[in-house]
Amino acid sequence: MEKELPPQSRIDYEGAATLDGFLRYLAEEYGPALTRTLFDRDQLKPHCAILLNGRSVRALPEGINSPIKDGDHIVFSIMIDGG
Repeated sequence: MEKELPPQSRIDYEGAATLDGFLRYLAEEYGPALTRTLFDRDQLKPHCAILLNGRSVRALPEGINSPIKDGDHIVFSIMIDGG
């Protein structure tokens, strides 16, 4: 059974110091459902928003390979639309 990522949590992480490394850690820790939710063939799905310290990862020069450090805030959000 896969673990669920808590709505708000602090996660201690000591792996590769990039957002990509952190996301890979989460995929290993919380299972493939998280990877399927966020990625399609190693590309961030269009409906997924990831903010690093309040800035969209898509707008950062290094994107998903942006460096992370202790104390950074990472926010995951799934955009929903409909009518």
